[in-house]
Amino acid sequence: MPQFDVTTFPSQIFWLIICFVFLCGVMARYLVPRLTTSIGIREQRLQEDWSQSKDLRAQGQALRQENLARLSEARGKAHAHIHQILAEIHHRKTSRLAVLDEELILKTKNIREDLKEKTHKILGNIEPLVSQVIKATSPRLLGQSLSQAEIKELVLEVLEKGKKSS
Repeated sequence: MPQFDVTTFPSQIFWLIICFVFLCGVMARYLVPRLTTSIGIREQRLQEDWSQSKDLRAQGQALRQENLARLSEARGKAHAHIHQILAEIHHRKTSRLAVLDEELILKTKNIREDLKEKTHKILGNIEPLVSQVIKATSPRLLGQSLSQAEIKELVLEVLEKGKKSS
């Protein structure tokens, strides 16, 4: 095997050292500075992005707090508005009920008066009819016939009791 030939070792070591020094020099002169610069730029960009994200997070928190304050204020205004509307509705309902109560009392009073008038009118018109019924039935029920004055007196007495009770 030729790679294990000891006579070629010094030339292989020589060229290994030359290539290694050349590659290390190229890397140290060109590649490492570029990588260092690239890593520095990347780190700087990461720091800027990190600080920008902190600023945006702080702005987001401030906006959230502001929105919560606005929401709370809007809820307060809505509750106040609802309370005002409910109070207004209650006031309208109360005043409307009072008006309706007055109207109902007035109508009830008018109906009662009208009913009394009609009752008195009916009772006034019923007197001759009742008189005839009593005159016809008294001989059978009482065994005697009542005079016209007695019948009229009985009918008026019953009508007066009816007027007093109503």
